[in-house]
Amino acid sequence: MHEAVIDLLKTADLVLYGRKTYQMMVDAWPTVAEKPSTPSYMIAFANALNPMKKIVFSTTLKQVGWNTSLVKKFNSEEIRRMKELPGKNMILGGASMTQQFMLHGLIDEFQLLVHPVFLGSGKPLFTKLKDRIILNLVSAETRYTRHGVS
Repeated sequence: MHEAVIDLLKTADLVLYGRKTYQMMVDAWPTVAEKPSTPSYMIAFANALNPMKKIVFSTTLKQVGWNTSLVKKFNSEEIRRMKELPGKNMILGGASMTQQFMLHGLIDEFQLLVHPVFLGSGKPLFTKLKDRIILNLVSAETRYTRHGVS
């Protein structure tokens, strides 16, 4: 899974998070490479993600770090302007932000990773949709790893 996300990160120059996903990511990834027991695939992921520019949308956070800008209020027109700027793709992280972007028609492409782990709970991605979204499968890929070994 980490290899697939690294490939995705190479296509982007900005990652957008909601507060919960940002806090989960910032608590883990900035220092993961410093731990001697960290597997090489996780270090490679951290090395790809850490230097990237990030935006977190939050009304409650007061400050952020980790190459992150804080945006207090979601503005769909501002996102539309950002999409028109030169550069690579923007990547969304987290179900809440993805739902917000879907509701405003701001998503050009879905790249869904299916990781076969039973969690028991979690936030559904495709809720609160007003209209049916018709998707066209562009490609599919299966990557098999066993215990972090390709």
